[in-house]
Amino acid sequence: MLIRYVLAFICLLFLPQAVFANDQTNTRSEQKHMEVTMRMIGHKVLQVSGDSQSLVMPVKKAEDTYRIAFQSDFAFSPDAVSREIDSIMLVSQASNHYTVEFIQCESDEVVYGYEANDSSGLNACRGRSYPMGCYELLITPLDRGSEGLSEASNSISSGVVLGGIAALLLAAFGGFFIARRAAAKGDPFITRIGQFVFDRRNMELRLDDTRIELTSKESDLLHLLRASANDTVEREDILKAVWQDDGDYVGRTLDVFVSKLRKKLEPDESVRIINIRGVGYKLVLND
Repeated sequence: MLIRYVLAFICLLFLPQAVFANDQTNTRSEQKHMEVTMRMIGHKVLQVSGDSQSLVMPVKKAEDTYRIAFQSDFAFSPDAVSREIDSIMLVSQASNHYTVEFIQCESDEVVYGYEANDSSGLNACRGRSYPMGCYELLITPLDRGSEGLSEASNSISSGVVLGGIAALLLAAFGGFFIARRAAAKGDPFITRIGQFVFDRRNMELRLDDTRIELTSKESDLLHLLRASANDTVEREDILKAVWQDDGDYVGRTLDVFVSKLRKKLEPDESVRIINIRGVGYKLVLND
């Protein structure tokens, strides 16, 4: 009994430090993920604007805003660039609520912008095409700003409280398995689909002790359908988000991938992917 409480005391001393270190690691990892996402957006903006040669300059971050600069002047269509930006933000899960602004380099004036929010759909204001010029792109995630910083600043104090509780559980009940479950519960790459656990990072479905492997395209497709569960996702949006500009993956190829996913989801009859003829596909969850 004495040994058990000594172990609990040691855990109580060191667990808050581990929580703090883990929080720092997660913050750095999230920052790198955002930077890669922003560079991908810059690349696609140039690509749909007809420029496949110019470079995207290093992404800069000021407070909560990411600033993407380009090596050369370009012209752009609001419809085309907004579709690409929204698709990448959706697939990468970089943010569900954000603003997009194109500004002129010399004047810093906004020439085109919109706000996207998944609670009300992606509401890009469309307009005329913009002529050749020097533009920079500003993207501000609105769901990862001051609220996220507030949570980070409180992580140490909350970690101390949770550390004390976890230490007692570790000493009394062998909390190794409890800690593992707690870690998995907060993982943004883990999603429940009916009776399945969808692990997007490892590209697999888990059902009890069974693991079903997914290809990268199957994983991206399932993630996109899961994000709009019980709502129809149009074929064009699926092809743009999952296959982007790969010309080989069109039409029938999408149907083949859906067919493969259906077969892998068969063990759970409450999960279905249905075809909305002439429109797209819908992931139906009958919980």
